[in-house]
Amino acid sequence: MRREVKQKLTEGPIGTIWSQTKRQTSSRERIAVFVAIPFVLVSISALPQHIQESWMLYVNSPTLEDAYLTNFVHGSVVHLGNNILAYIFLMSVLLPLAVFADWKQELYITMLFFLTAVPLVVSYYSVWTLQGTGVETTVGFSGVVAAFLGLHPIILFAFFKRAVSSNIRVHYGLALVAPELAVIFYSWSGISVSVIALSILSVLGLGLVLHESCGDWELLLSSRTNVLLVFTTIIVFSVVSYRILVGVGPNVNVYGHFIGFVSGFLFPGFLSLVSGLPEQMARVQERLRGIF
Repeated sequence: MRREVKQKLTEGPIGTIWSQTKRQTSSRERIAVFVAIPFVLVSISALPQHIQESWMLYVNSPTLEDAYLTNFVHGSVVHLGNNILAYIFLMSVLLPLAVFADWKQELYITMLFFLTAVPLVVSYYSVWTLQGTGVETTVGFSGVVAAFLGLHPIILFAFFKRAVSSNIRVHYGLALVAPELAVIFYSWSGISVSVIALSILSVLGLGLVLHESCGDWELLLSSRTNVLLVFTTIIVFSVVSYRILVGVGPNVNVYGHFIGFVSGFLFPGFLSLVSGLPEQMARVQERLRGIF
């Protein structure tokens, strides 16, 4: 029994994903991705308590330094452990997906943005939304972790661009984000204009993806490895997004989670849209000339 399980893991789709990821990444890259950030977080948690407290962001008196550093401070060992495990889990999906999408360098550049700019975005959005609520401080890496979660549909569609059709653009990943946000907003406040608009946008986005791909999905669906990558990414994105934005406790900074999540798909998606805009406009003009 144990031998059969081991054989399935090493020779099946999981084994293929692992072997290709290992072959196309160096040990230094894997250490940088999976070890460096947890090491920094653990090291900061080992600092004297008064230093950690001096790095905390106080909602009513924020400073630029504290707005950045507070994202790397945690209130308890459990808080720290949850964020580290969540980060490692999400990167275990993102790195193989980036390898198969030939998007590894882009992933590293995006990670750099997440670690330098997103902490400030999370902190100042939290200050804006939490003022007057009685909350005094906010700490933790979860807002940055949420950004890595928001990145999943972007890299997934980079994979579709490579495995299905070059017509697919990375920012088409918003077609996966829109229904997720519709469900989240509905869970927060019921039916609303935002929920209806996002639902319509998700249908239009899906239609655009199917149109641009010209139905070239057979090659992707014929590979168990590809299907596993896609299925895992969609399930992780859908379930974890709902979990961190809806199924949270009373003392969790859901605002920080939300803006981190949005930053995760908005930054690379916007870059994809801007960089591909001239090409898209040329295609539209060509089609219009064909009509008129």
